Amino acid sequence: MVDYNTFHVGDSGILFKFRAIKAEDLQPMDISTATEMYMLFKKPDGTSFYTEAQFSTDGSDGYIQYTSIAGDLDTVGTWQVQGFITLPSFSGRLEKKKFKVESSLYTGEFEETP
Repeated sequence: MVDYNTFHVGDSGILFKFRAIKAEDLQPMDISTATEMYMLFKKPDGTSFYTEAQFSTDGSDGYIQYTSIAGDLDTVGTWQVQGFITLPSFSGRLEKKKFKVESSLYTGEFEETP
């Protein structure tokens, strides 16, 4: 069984995706007028960093996303990530998600075995 909530130090291209949901009817929030969209990553050592997020489509479906780049996942342990959006009539945080980052056997380029 593959655990998609576990990644490895140095992994990149990981898609983090959040959906804004209206509390009153649990339907997707139209966030197409968002002026800010971020994701906050909290590392196991307590330090954190923000990344700018993008719409998954045009924002009418409520989704924002960020694809990790080299250097983002640099610490072994349990991480947290949370989306944040600002609209003309709303500013708030989306749900928090946890994921694990493990060490990797791969540390560089593969060498040919004689």
